Amino acid sequence: NPQKGGRRRAFNESVFKKRISYDLVLYAATRKKGFYLDDGNPFVVPGSFAVLGMNFSPMYNLSKYFRAGLSLDAQFDESANITSHIVDKGAPRERIKFHRPPFSEQFAIGISARAEVIMPIFSINMGIGRNILCKGEDTDSFYQIFALKTKLTDRLFIHIGYQLFKFKNPNNLMLGFGWSFR
Repeated sequence: NPQKGGRRRAFNESVFKKRISYDLVLYAATRKKGFYLDDGNPFVVPGSFAVLGMNFSPMYNLSKYFRAGLSLDAQFDESANITSHIVDKGAPRERIKFHRPPFSEQFAIGISARAEVIMPIFSINMGIGRNILCKGEDTDSFYQIFALKTKLTDRLFIHIGYQLFKFKNPNNLMLGFGWSFR
């Protein structure tokens, strides 16, 4: 069907409308924890630790290809601040034991600024944030997020991301699912 000016409209072409959309992401991962002992030697804590998180991101759609906004981020990291809870700092390496840190030292809530490049199947999401409700050296910091979102349906997506802290240190993977509310 010809339109005004002789232009034709593509079959699946959608008309872009600036609006706010909301993403809710739930993710989980496991991680190892390592640190340096008082003698300067590295030590990796035996076993792995659970990481669970949630992001709620109101994003303003500036174009068909770009969104930006803020995100409320919550994360529980079983290994956070464990180095502050060594039972006997003078024990030999093979007998170092830890007390479980309290929940308040393993849980953090932060706010991050997010930008997202949108493609037909994938979206690339980047963010920089700061924990505002936290306790302990491991959670009291800035963090950075880089994530790939893959659409499963129009609203459901797979979220595969990575988080750094203090602009240089690896923190954890972010493997999960998300839902877009429009």
